[in-house]
Amino acid sequence: LRAPRVQPGPSILRLLSNDRYDRACHSYGKSYRDLVRAFAGHFDNPPDFVAYPENEADVAALLDFCGASQIAAVIFGGGSSVCGGVEPSSHPRYRGSISIDLGRMNRVIEIDHLSRAARIQAGMLGPDLESGLRSHGLTLRHYPQSFEFSTLGGWIANRSGGHYATGRTHIEDFVESTRMLTPRGPMESRRLPGSGAGPSPDRLVAGSEGILGVITSAWMRLQDRPQHKATASVPFAR
Repeated sequence: LRAPRVQPGPSILRLLSNDRYDRACHSYGKSYRDLVRAFAGHFDNPPDFVAYPENEADVAALLDFCGASQIAAVIFGGGSSVCGGVEPSSHPRYRGSISIDLGRMNRVIEIDHLSRAARIQAGMLGPDLESGLRSHGLTLRHYPQSFEFSTLGGWIANRSGGHYATGRTHIEDFVESTRMLTPRGPMESRRLPGSGAGPSPDRLVAGSEGILGVITSAWMRLQDRPQHKATASVPFAR
């Protein structure tokens, strides 16, 4: 891999890795084209650094540095993208790129049992999210095809659909409010059971694919966990 093209500032140095494996893993998503290029050893445009923020202050410091230094900030959740969304930009306007991996922002922060809702950090993978809710008798019950390998923030940013859902299918149906850090500061919507007053800010965030800012957490509408669960196999005649 080429050497990093930028010199990080002291305010973010502790958050960064220039390990070859880290940079290679954050170069591509998981489409067929991505896998072919990776197995062939073609890493022509890796991120210069991979950042691992642990809180919003870390994310804000990274965005401030990237904005002041003309560096592309690429948001990375579980890396399951098949549309090139996590691939670093090669546009000449940028002096380099930093992949911001939210994997360490992976906690259930707060649970509102009365409203059946929880505030969850954006870097939480699907199985970890369900595990964090299980002890409270609650579930999000959103199962996209990439459930095991994708994050809550990625689901919201890409308007994921639950392929195994029989009720509400898209993630925005479960979003109660979102918090996003933008280059201009934080943007947080109010927790409301429902509102018809003008455009919904949450619908602006859902599907934004990282172009407006970094989703750091969201209040999600939950359901009671089923009391019984059963599986069965169905044979078909040839």
